[in-house]
Amino acid sequence: MSSALFAVSVGTMLGVAVFFATYFSLAYMLCLPYCLFYLAYVPKGPLLQLNRVGDYSYGIYIYAFPVQQSLLALFPAIAIWKLNYLAMAISLLFAVLSWHWIEKPMLQQRGRVRELFRWPGVAA
Repeated sequence: MSSALFAVSVGTMLGVAVFFATYFSLAYMLCLPYCLFYLAYVPKGPLLQLNRVGDYSYGIYIYAFPVQQSLLALFPAIAIWKLNYLAMAISLLFAVLSWHWIEKPMLQQRGRVRELFRWPGVAA
């Protein structure tokens, strides 16, 4: 994965958004997949440092939809940008709490759970 190609992709999306707004959808569809794969698989860099804090991705995945639907039920006339920001903030909060209070403690118990379900004489 090339950081130069990543920079060109981001620059293309920004440039098209500013100067050729009618073609933004096309630039977005062509450039965004590479940007996402680059960010997901970059082997080093500051983005990787975020994993030290915790792995909140699963919590965001689990809580985002219920949070969005709850906000829509409570505020049916909410603007889409408000919904996105509120849902993002609330989902991230739930994901952080879930990671530190549920997921991480359970992952630390993996060995104990494995021992509970081990059958005598069966190789693991």
